[in-house]
Amino acid sequence: MMTPGSNIACDTTFQTGGIIFSLPEIKYWDENKSRLDMLVNNFQCLNPGLKVKALFTYFPVSNTEIEVARISDLLGLESNPILTDYHILIMNPKTIVNRLREEIYWISCT
Repeated sequence: MMTPGSNIACDTTFQTGGIIFSLPEIKYWDENKSRLDMLVNNFQCLNPGLKVKALFTYFPVSNTEIEVARISDLLGLESNPILTDYHILIMNPKTIVNRLREEIYWISCT
């Protein structure tokens, strides 16, 4: 596990070319916006100019379509200074094995 304040997180992100960020249910997304902002600020301090892709994993609890449509706005992804692209992966037990493999491949191909 890597924390936003560790140099290991920055080094690993630089080497892999991406971030994998898990989202809990929607009622905690304000806290996760703060967590993402802190991570981005730390990356910018440790490696100015860093640009990466991000994979947001999400375990839906209720109306998935409405929640997924709001992720970008709630987390400020379009204005995030280090993200070049992002995907949102809905964690579905029936498809997760194949989808996770595909998304890891996507994030690692810079």
